[in-house]
Amino acid sequence: HLGLTMGPYDYNDFVELHANGQFFMHLFKDSQLAPVPKPMFYLDSADIEFAYRSFKDKGVQVSKLMRFPDHSSFVFTDLDGNKVGMSHFD
Repeated sequence: HLGLTMGPYDYNDFVELHANGQFFMHLFKDSQLAPVPKPMFYLDSADIEFAYRSFKDKGVQVSKLMRFPDHSSFVFTDLDGNKVGMSHFD
């Protein structure tokens, strides 16, 4: 749903993720971790309304879209049950 792809490097304990063909982040594997109950990070969205509607339309579990004076954000649940945040600062 995020448009991320795996990069050319897979080192068995982590993979390289790309967004639009560019390095985005390393994702590490740990079989002993439980899903995190709150977001450990937030992703930035250029269009938070579109992202929210798109995730909801695709059946992704999302929180309410929260609006604050300087930003809007929501939380979604990934396939492993982890919470990930998405925000847009005005």
